[in-house]
Amino acid sequence: MNENENNNILLDVKNLTTTFSTQEGNVAAVNDLSFQIKAGETLGVVGESGSGKSQLFMSILGLLANNGKAEGSVKYKGKEILNQKKTLEEIRGDRLSMIFQDSMTSLNPFVKISDQLTEVLMVHRGISYNDALNEAINMLDMVSIPRAKTRVHRYPHEFSGGMRQRVMIAMSLICKPDLLIADEPTTALDVTVQAQILDIIDNLKKELNMAVVMITHDLGVVARVAENVMVMYGGRAIEKGTVDEIFYTPSHPYTAGLLASMPRLDDDSNKALYTIQGSPPNLQNLPVGCAFSPRCEYVMDQCKTSVPPLECFDVNRHRACFLDNYQDLIENINRGQ
Repeated sequence: MNENENNNILLDVKNLTTTFSTQEGNVAAVNDLSFQIKAGETLGVVGESGSGKSQLFMSILGLLANNGKAEGSVKYKGKEILNQKKTLEEIRGDRLSMIFQDSMTSLNPFVKISDQLTEVLMVHRGISYNDALNEAINMLDMVSIPRAKTRVHRYPHEFSGGMRQRVMIAMSLICKPDLLIADEPTTALDVTVQAQILDIIDNLKKELNMAVVMITHDLGVVARVAENVMVMYGGRAIEKGTVDEIFYTPSHPYTAGLLASMPRLDDDSNKALYTIQGSPPNLQNLPVGCAFSPRCEYVMDQCKTSVPPLECFDVNRHRACFLDNYQDLIENINRGQ
């Protein structure tokens, strides 16, 4: 990596491990995970519920529950921020911002939208309330809230689900962050509103020149907005590559299974959709070896005893799998199996 590429790295995560202490024992939510995000990049983080996607970024932002512990290294523009409380308080909500899944629980129901939006600017920018209010109204306009000048003084319950999600986007972007982390931002929204929300995020990304992490289980969302993809399973990254590489030449059986289980508009064969057998692993009691081995149709003896490392096998492509010939995965996708 040359100096210019190194200077372009916004977030550098190395060997991040997150565990939660419970009465039943420790839960390994994130296991020795490493990745980088470059300025202006959109990274899709994909996986089933319980794969560790959300806890990964809660660890990075220092928002874990009291029983959570994060170890490893997270550098923002070359500066260590993991477990650095004072530094995180300065940049969280300012340089690094997050849209949470549930807009109704993320917004304070007893506080007007105007006060919730202006507080962020007053704390991080030190500007007056009136200046912050003008910025808040402008940002609500940017996320297409009708009559923003009057609606800004309303309470969250006076907005629809889609409008509340737009307010959350406005709140996360009001300081024009370097990195926006969007955790399932279109969950529980109808298809039309989903498309509008994704368009808003994409347009603002270009306008503000920021990096975006899209955390989702929906591969359709990833195909629409992301340039690069990281697939997670059992708290680990199991495959990384560009959107085209992941969608057209998946190299891990789990990724191939996710793709095969997606309905296709160009398929009129009336075949039943492919399903990945079994259930996601219990993070408190992960299988010995590859976490996906109990569900994998390509499983080998080695998979049951050893954890496959995430290795580079092509230019900027990585996978954690012992399977040598992954062309079978591509053929299965093409057959719709």
